[in-house]
Amino acid sequence: MRIIENANSKKDLKFPLVVKCGHCGSKLEVERSDLYEGELKLLFYDCPVCGKKNDCFEADDLTEDLTVDNMEFPLNFHCSNGGVDISNDEIKEYIRKGVKFFRENPNEYEWYTETGNTAIFVQNFSGDKNYYVIVTKDYYSAWLNYQDIDKKMHY
Repeated sequence: MRIIENANSKKDLKFPLVVKCGHCGSKLEVERSDLYEGELKLLFYDCPVCGKKNDCFEADDLTEDLTVDNMEFPLNFHCSNGGVDISNDEIKEYIRKGVKFFRENPNEYEWYTETGNTAIFVQNFSGDKNYYVIVTKDYYSAWLNYQDIDKKMHY
């Protein structure tokens, strides 16, 4: 038997990586020393032409999986600050969508949406006589990977 690709190991990347700045379009060679860990444990570099932060998806295999043991706030979280500001009328419409969802799905307990710089949660717990609504601007969020103990509980 011959192993063609080991799915359990990170591949060796050949530096420099050739990347394109997502802001100014400059083509760059990026060394490993140019990369730093940021939001959601992704790797980033700062463009020397425009000075803006770029994600380096080309180096994704170097990042660790985010777990409850290695996550740090706010480093490993995406911040919606700077996203499109959502108006009060738009927020009311999203809340209406959440309530409509429960009217059509009475056994569900949570509906939410994230858009622009705003996250909206509507909750409906059994026995309550009202909906619990949370609206937050400039929120932080992260996806936290299941670990073995979590997989056993959910599969």
